[in-house]
Amino acid sequence: SIIMLEAAMLQMKKDQEKALISMQKATAHLREGVDDIRKALREERPIRSDLGSNDIQLLLDEANAKHELHTIYRTKGNLEQVNLELWQCIKENVGELLTNVLKHSKASAFTVEIKVMTAMVKVSYYDNGVCKGKLIKGLGLEAVEERTIKCNGKCFFEMNEIGFKVINIFLIS
Repeated sequence: SIIMLEAAMLQMKKDQEKALISMQKATAHLREGVDDIRKALREERPIRSDLGSNDIQLLLDEANAKHELHTIYRTKGNLEQVNLELWQCIKENVGELLTNVLKHSKASAFTVEIKVMTAMVKVSYYDNGVCKGKLIKGLGLEAVEERTIKCNGKCFFEMNEIGFKVINIFLIS
């Protein structure tokens, strides 16, 4: 294309019609090249849901390896409906809740389940740790709740004899 354009510049004085044809060919080649580049970039771009899901799996794998905490990660539905902001919220909530499990619950297992439905995403985080007394939200649980609300979600906490559970509900469009 560069050679064609240089040739067209030289032809401008002698034969404007040939110069125009060379410029049109160069333009067509450049357009094809740009289209090929765009196509290649689209193919190489990682899928958003894979990035978010992999980040969560990595956090769980690290907890499993470093602290011998049995971790489970399950997903259901079309994860492509989950936007980047929501993935970030879920990932940060997983990190915060893993910290709580390790500090407070004496749990041997921690599970994260993401269920994507038509108009909402339900994320459940739960452990099999010891729950005693009344729920007192410390800085960590408050941060989980605030983060969830910032993503237009609702946050529910549940303590019972089989462990501690946090449920996030996010509306999606």
